[in-house]
Amino acid sequence: MRPFNLLDILPESLSFLTGFIHPFFLLGMFAFFLSLWTILVFKKLGNRRTIEEIKKKIRILLIEMRLHQGDLKEIFRIQNRIILLNLRYIRASLIFTLPIIIPMMFCLISFKGYFAYKPIGSGEIFTLKIVMKADTVINPVLDKKSLPTSIHFIEEDPLLNRWVFRAGEAGRYTIAFKYKDVRFTKQVVVGKGLQKISPENTTKRRFDVFYNAGETRLPSSLKGSIEKVVLHYEPMLSGVALFGWRPGWFSFFMLVFSLFVLVNAKIFPKSRDSEI
Repeated sequence: MRPFNLLDILPESLSFLTGFIHPFFLLGMFAFFLSLWTILVFKKLGNRRTIEEIKKKIRILLIEMRLHQGDLKEIFRIQNRIILLNLRYIRASLIFTLPIIIPMMFCLISFKGYFAYKPIGSGEIFTLKIVMKADTVINPVLDKKSLPTSIHFIEEDPLLNRWVFRAGEAGRYTIAFKYKDVRFTKQVVVGKGLQKISPENTTKRRFDVFYNAGETRLPSSLKGSIEKVVLHYEPMLSGVALFGWRPGWFSFFMLVFSLFVLVNAKIFPKSRDSEI
């Protein structure tokens, strides 16, 4: 059973749509709604007039500082005023940037697990590689007895610590290995559409407290021997090129988001003090 993450609610709840549309159309929908949120925040909270007034006062104080170069007391007084104005500038900026940055950051954290890669297709051949630490002599061993019936072992390369498999029915499967009697696993996602995918498995990271990759991490006892377990997934937009440019999920999202912001800024009226 996969760990539940609150950040996954949005893509999980709409993943059924990928049975009718490409996942990147769904990613474009998310970019559209986030652009509307950005416009709303700038319209309601953005106060460009206050920010411009603060910047103007700082420029004037900088000129005054040049005029009082020989008066240290006056220079210190002007510098204190500039510091206070800078603090006001930061506060005024954060008022309408934080409500945009925080939701955007949470969405991107979750979107990476869903839109970066596509699942292994049924019948496809895939490779799994274990990256070892330097000066490690003993190699890990595939636990063939616990291999799922829908995952068919083809061959292995002990020198490169690489294994080749063929995927069967759609589903989530676990491939187990052993290293010095320590058991560790790597999850394999087989199927179609939008699913949470983690191409690498490592030992626990600090960020796992807030967002879990969806599989059991490597035991901490392997930290000095095994760096990571890597499963090769194809990028979601593999084979798609725009004038020679092959966009990843993040580039696509930011491009569409920026375009929607520009378009919506022209459509929706601005408040007196807001500018985009």
